Order: sequence, then C-alpha cells, then structure tokens
Amino acid sequence: MKRPLIVTTCALLLGAMLSAVLPTAASAAPACQTSFAASYPPGWSQVSNTTTDWSTTDGNVIAADVAYTAGGPYLVIGGNFTLVHNKATGKDVPARNLAVLRISDGHVIWGASSMTGYPKAISFHAASNTIYVGGSFTEINGVARKAVAAFSATSYAMRPWAPVVDGGTIRSIQVSNAGSVFLAGNGSVAAFRASDAARLWTAPAANGVVRSLLLSPTQTELFAGGDFNRLAGAPANQLSKLAVSTGTPVPGFTSRLRPNSVPTAHDGELVLEMRWDAEGHLIVGRGGSTTNGLTSVAPWDGGHFWSHDTEGDTQALAVVGNTVAHGQHRSHGNTTTGCPFRFFGDQWANHDGTAFVLPWDPGLSGNPTLASVQSEANGGISDMVYEPQTRQLFVVGDFAKWGADCNYDTLVCTGGIPKRGVAVYKVL
Repeated sequence: MKRPLIVTTCALLLGAMLSAVLPTAASAAPACQTSFAASYPPGWSQVSNTTTDWSTTDGNVIAADVAYTAGGPYLVIGGNFTLVHNKATGKDVPARNLAVLRISDGHVIWGASSMTGYPKAISFHAASNTIYVGGSFTEINGVARKAVAAFSATSYAMRPWAPVVDGGTIRSIQVSNAGSVFLAGNGSVAAFRASDAARLWTAPAANGVVRSLLLSPTQTELFAGGDFNRLAGAPANQLSKLAVSTGTPVPGFTSRLRPNSVPTAHDGELVLEMRWDAEGHLIVGRGGSTTNGLTSVAPWDGGHFWSHDTEGDTQALAVVGNTVAHGQHRSHGNTTTGCPFRFFGDQWANHDGTAFVLPWDPGLSGNPTLASVQSEANGGISDMVYEPQTRQLFVVGDFAKWGADCNYDTLVCTGGIPKRGVAVYKVL
C-alpha cells in the first residue's frame, strides 16, 4: 500500500558541516524536510557502499545475531532457505532455515537438517552459551518444538528447554543474566526460567500484537513494543516499560512516538524494532497504517526527542558507532519531493536530539516471492547486526541483487549482481 510521507520533526543542521550538502526542495507538496548529507561530515561512522564477497543463501533471511564462542565470532541466521552458498569452499551446503557461519570467511559451521516453519527471532546469550531461536515453527531436526528452541552455541545440540508458549509465533527474545528468558508472542509478553522453562509471569496485550522486546542496560526493565494499546492491564501507546521481576508496568512511563502523540491513544503505528543508541536513548523503528520511520524516545518517561518518517516500515535497526542504520521493506517509490530515500535502508547521524541522513546506500534491490511473503520477510531488509570486532555490518532480508542502477522514485532497477539473503558491509 502506498503511504504518504509526513515528516514529524525537521532535522537540524550541525553548523557548517552540512552547509551546501542539502538537496534543493521542489515546490510540489509534500516537500522534503529531512536533511540528506552528500558526503560524510567529520566524526561520523562511515559504512561502505560496497558489499563484501561473503556467503549467501538461496532464499530470504528473517533474523540474525552474532554468537561469540571459541573460533568465532559466528553469524547465526534464520529464514526461508534450503542451502547456504559457502564462500570459504565455493560449495552449496544444505541448511533448512537455520545456519551458523564463521564471520571471518563465511564458512558454514552448522545447518539445520529440517524445520517445519520459519525462525523470526534469534538471540545469543553468552553467559549460558546458548542460542535461542523463536518463530512460527513446530519442529527442528526432527524434534518437536513449538515456536521457540534453545541450542548449545558450541555443539549446536538442541537443549531440553521447551516452555509452553502463548500462541504459535514468537517474534522477539531477550535473555537476562539473572536467568530469565523473555518472549514476545502474538498476544503477550511472558517470562520463563532459563533453567527449567517454568513460567514466571505473563503480561497480556490488548488490541494488538507484541512484536519487539529490549532489556534496559541495567536489566531491571523490559521495553515491549507492538501495535497494542494496553499491556499488563495498563494503557500503553504501542510501547510499554515493564519491571523485569514482576512483568508489571513501570509507573511514570508514557510513550510518545510523535510530537503530537496523544498519551495512551493508538497512533495507528507499530513498534517493530528497538535499539539503544550511543547516547542511552531508545531508538524505535515503526511502521503501520499511518506513518513509517524512526523515533528517539527518552527511556525514563517515554518523552519524544526526534522522529523522522521514511518510505517503508522500519523493521531493522543497528547502532554503528554514533549512527543508526535502518532497514525497511517497501513496494512504492519515494513519495516526498526532494527526499532521496534509498530502496531498502539508510544510515542516520544521531546526536543530542537531532538526526540527518548520511550517504550510505546498501544498494540492494529485488522483488519478494510468494514464499517470502508467507514467511513475513516481505521484500527488503528484515534484520541488521553490527559486529564491532571485525567492524562489519551484516544485513539480512528478502533481496535478490546488489549494485543495480535504481530509480528510487519509481523503484525501477536495472543490472546488478546476484545477492540473496545476506549482505556484508565494512565500517570504515
């Protein structure tokens, strides 16, 4: 569906650094109010526009995380694919919807032999050496598991941990060092003990779905986002803050995704992803029936720092130094005159309550297939992970090519080289 772009907060220029780099706005309405830098101003983390020659898949990838174990780090990917093209050997390796790859060379370390359904969330927990996988599946490697499973991060053997979850889909996972696993399902957030899968508490959602979770840096609070307007019995404007120990709402937090948000009202938006930025603010990726984009939220009270609208649902975020990379899906060209948003993602400078778009262009293109729509990859970037040791940004999703010559106003692309499932970019 084609959605209009309504920029809610104008990006502020940072002095002379951005002078003479802004596009000239045309007279047609709506006019672009977001600032686009033509080159990287000094001091901002730069991401290469060129992808690294790395392993790819034969289908889409929905979720990813980095596992830090001996010989690694490793990239864990899940989606809708049957094999991984192993860059290290040049051979195709069977892997059904779930695989582990060595980051240094893309070598495939392990792949699932079977899976009925799709992963939608992956989380590595270092303290327990465990990889948690959530999604809409019922079986992995011949073992029955409903929507969530846990694996050893060294042997990749499935652990006996098997909680009884609400509904048939897990969309987000967070794990605390105190031994709790938090799962976002269709209609609730639930906490389980990591030791024996016993349920600790449940926070039911009303009038919507819980899609994203994020622990606070102190691991005493859990942020939950989605398209609900009540969570754990309290009003919530698509974003709520819960006490980790009880699952009850923390008093004094009222989210405002836009400057004109009505407290506790539904804005018609979904919170799809969340990350902590370098300044300790909560960055929210949003989409839905009204606007799509990014919002910077004060984690103490839900106050609004800045928000910018984009052309597609922001379903992936990665903090790269003092910047935020975002990924989206979209099915229409740019609708705001003078706003040169790229096909599937952009990089935002983010500092002291202001944001503007940096020159990074992921250069990805391609059309979703029926299978990818069924698995909710839906065309575009589904997830992003920045790995600081190797200074690489891993981008996964439902795309077919890199380097095509694209008109972003019409989304017509020509040329390009094949690139399925995974794209890797060096951070300079």
